[in-house]
Amino acid sequence: MPFTKKDINQITEVFKIFKPREKFGVYYQNISIIGLLCILLMIYESSNLLIPFKTLIIIGIISTISITLIFFRFYKRELGIIWSFFHNITIGFIIVFLFIKSNDYFSNKKVELQNYHIEKLELEYKQTDKNSYLSPKIIVKLNDKEAELTMSSYYLKEIQNTKFVEIGVKEGFWNFPIIKSIKPIENNVSD
Repeated sequence: MPFTKKDINQITEVFKIFKPREKFGVYYQNISIIGLLCILLMIYESSNLLIPFKTLIIIGIISTISITLIFFRFYKRELGIIWSFFHNITIGFIIVFLFIKSNDYFSNKKVELQNYHIEKLELEYKQTDKNSYLSPKIIVKLNDKEAELTMSSYYLKEIQNTKFVEIGVKEGFWNFPIIKSIKPIENNVSD
């Protein structure tokens, strides 16, 4: 039989994530809830994130493996392998979230405003429960790389009548650029 009674108990324990339990004074399930909230915040705020997705995956995997190795005996004895796998992935989400936020918060560089030529403009149709709208997406060359940036629908008319945008870029603490502002400018302004 591939599953023992202990394995089935561990699987059912994963589905009881919102049930608060305490092991050695640490609410370890609450850490998982925080990790899930962190990934939701990352998805919500990731529209103009210039950190490569591959880098974020590597950071998450390395932190998950590190936490697993450090606390392997505790996990094996107290939580079981299935729960510890889920638990450590959510800790990886927290570490990736902290990496993204520390890139901005710990940077002491100034925001540099520069004009960029819009390589391509796309209008993305978005729909909410009550209404629908068009959201402009632009592609610009930022630090010799193409960057796809999402703008507020507030600038929809202005962005259709121009070929340039002013972007406020700040060098991050981990040397990844941070977009602080984007606004369209008139065509007669050049790079």
